[in-house]
Amino acid sequence: MKLENIGRQIKILRGRVGMSRKKLCDGLCSESELVFIEKGESAADLILLVALLERLGKSAERLTYILTIKEYQRFAARDEIEDALRLGDLLKAEKIFEHYRKNNPVSEGKKNSEKSSKEKKNESDKILFMYEEKILGIFALEEYENLCNKNREDSERAVQNQNSIKDGGLQSAKLEVASKHLKNAILQTLSYKKLFNGKLIKELDGDEKLLAMFEIENILLFLSVQEKQGKWQGHLELLTALYRYLEKNAQDDELRAQYLAKVGILLGGLYLERKELSICIEMHEKILNLNREYGMIVCILPILEQIITAYKKQGNIDRARFYTVHKENFKAVFYEFHLRINCVNKLYYTCKL
Repeated sequence: MKLENIGRQIKILRGRVGMSRKKLCDGLCSESELVFIEKGESAADLILLVALLERLGKSAERLTYILTIKEYQRFAARDEIEDALRLGDLLKAEKIFEHYRKNNPVSEGKKNSEKSSKEKKNESDKILFMYEEKILGIFALEEYENLCNKNREDSERAVQNQNSIKDGGLQSAKLEVASKHLKNAILQTLSYKKLFNGKLIKELDGDEKLLAMFEIENILLFLSVQEKQGKWQGHLELLTALYRYLEKNAQDDELRAQYLAKVGILLGGLYLERKELSICIEMHEKILNLNREYGMIVCILPILEQIITAYKKQGNIDRARFYTVHKENFKAVFYEFHLRINCVNKLYYTCKL
């Protein structure tokens, strides 16, 4: 699809729902930039175009777009990085990412901070920087998971030595690094203060704020770090607001199924901690039905594990067994085709149709 046609489509979709340019582009780009995009006169980064479409509730999965060679190489590299991460090859992902950064430098002066977020920035640089920070945060999270797995293996072998203590410190350090990078990613389009003082919740519920899926993903990744740090008890209302937002605004069925599952695994963990078992079960059965209906497989295994736990705690052994069969069948399919089931449990995994 030509740039001018994408811009025209964005303008048509925006007009159908009666949305102002200011509301659509808030935090993503300037209103003047959106005017040029809608006229087909701006060579906007494809990620920005995807974000605008997602804020309108549409998926860009089926979007066909003519790229320059440089743009194509950029997106091919991003796909390679994310594929390597999903398959657990962290070293390969880091190597491709370093090459990617050399070919797509971000100006130091364009990297937003909370202090300078009100200043006009180069939108392309902002989008590039947000992606870099997200990937660096994911690298730190993956390194943390690797350390956790190593410590579990050591414990199983009954190895108690100084290395275990040292690894515990490294785990905390990795979470701090992940937290820093993911916070920076969020800051490119959202106010961190609004995010955690209740204002964003009011804006989402009042239809005053729109979010692209990768903005929601950045928030969820950050909250997952806070969960591991034991700092997320106050985030139930934010997660619930994101869940309501997706139910209401994600017009694309596959997109809604995937992201409700991503929000659901964090919400489910909180509900189990609070012993709100019926709420957890009702939410997860809805998510599982949606994913089954639209052929999605994102985060299904953690959701199955949570619903089994909830039914067991309720004393409903029959339903727990029912979902245990589903879980074992799901795992068996992956083992049969020699696939890594862990890759589809990641908050940053997106199922390609």
